[in-house]
Amino acid sequence: MTSTFGWLDHSEQQRAQILAIVGSFREKGTLDELGIGVIRDSFADLFFPGTSTLQTRARYFLFIPWVHLRLEQERVPSAQFDRRSRQAQAALVRALMAGGESEGVIGIEAREAILRPPSVLYWSGLRALGILRFGGSFDGYLRTLDDRYRADRTLLRSDDGELLEPTPRACRSRNPRLHE
Repeated sequence: MTSTFGWLDHSEQQRAQILAIVGSFREKGTLDELGIGVIRDSFADLFFPGTSTLQTRARYFLFIPWVHLRLEQERVPSAQFDRRSRQAQAALVRALMAGGESEGVIGIEAREAILRPPSVLYWSGLRALGILRFGGSFDGYLRTLDDRYRADRTLLRSDDGELLEPTPRACRSRNPRLHE
């Protein structure tokens, strides 16, 4: 249930005071006055590597690589990759909603206008868990993408077009059809 309140102001000063009070509730920052946040974070990394409080659903550890593998299969150029990735993640939101999901869906309110899509939130976790083999940032990934496409064309293939050697994909998959 959502709480609401109202007020009548009689002066500009009273209006400014109440807006300041309401604004203080919007601030989401935290303080580490005792200085133990570093210790807490170290234990969290030890016990739960690759995860953070931003990562509320493990399914995104599967969805994000799936989205990026599909875009790599389509040979989406690096200049268009971020936009297409965001579009695919917005389509994922629509699919989850159509399937009856309402809680824990990242971007359910913002849709295409989301500032930090799931791929941004889960990127470091994907690297830490070994799902993502690329060691750098998402921007670094985009910078190397076109070079990987060119290298992919030089890989050995059978007469039927099947790959005879593994492809330089950023994400791991046990399904060889995803790498064709």
